[in-house]
Amino acid sequence: MPETLIVAVIADGYLAGASCHPRAHLVSYWPDLRYEEGFTLYRLEGVPADLATDLLAQGGLCQVFDDGYEAWREAAPYLDGTGPLLGW
Repeated sequence: MPETLIVAVIADGYLAGASCHPRAHLVSYWPDLRYEEGFTLYRLEGVPADLATDLLAQGGLCQVFDDGYEAWREAAPYLDGTGPLLGW
């Protein structure tokens, strides 16, 4: 079943994290990123379950992608089209 995710992308195009948590669209959900040189939250829609699993694992011991740049390239086609949810 396709999934909806919120992803945090650092200004240089590095996907720093993904979440399906209902509060992931809030700044307070991403405390570790508040001190980055800017990041933006995006909503992804219709993400295939296997890709969603891989994106959710990004940055952990079980990550599949070589880095956050590759993860963002794989995630970007699923942007919901509304633009950034939040950025700073």
